Amino acid sequence: MRTDGTQLSGEAVGALRAAAADAFGPDSIPEAPRFYKSRVKNAQEAHEAIRPTRPGLRPSALPAGIGGDARRLYDLIWRRALACQMANARVQQLAVDVATPSGDLALRASGSVVLFPGYLAAQDGGGGSGRGGAAAAPRWRLGERRAAGNAAPEAANRGPPRAGGRPAGGAAAPW
Repeated sequence: MRTDGTQLSGEAVGALRAAAADAFGPDSIPEAPRFYKSRVKNAQEAHEAIRPTRPGLRPSALPAGIGGDARRLYDLIWRRALACQMANARVQQLAVDVATPSGDLALRASGSVVLFPGYLAAQDGGGGSGRGGAAAAPRWRLGERRAAGNAAPEAANRGPPRAGGRPAGGAAAPW
């Protein structure tokens, strides 16, 4: 089975858009359908993308006899298929550079807040909250200076690498 197809029939696109609007609201879909092209030069375009045959069938409505891995797989396919026809997310991003007056130490803090979840509502499991929060980002003006509170160095013991070779902090392992 090929899993790299990006083609969807017009009928499938229409059904996915209708299901996305039903599940996440009419604002969740863009005005025009989305069509994707393969980035691979010699891709076999004859294969349709993996998708639910009935996009209107929500994972929560699956028969009770379908459980475990099959239910999780359907949920993943259903969410990704709907997400491909949904509107872009709107995210407010903020980065703050903090430095000592002498310039000996400089730090950067960054964060983001989801203003409109768009496709993230389907991809993140319904809320779009996986990439931000409901709180507004603090208001800062470019070049604004603010007084810092006390800062003290603190050791961080991250422990040995987890399974898979990545340290607990998520950075790539040196080996």
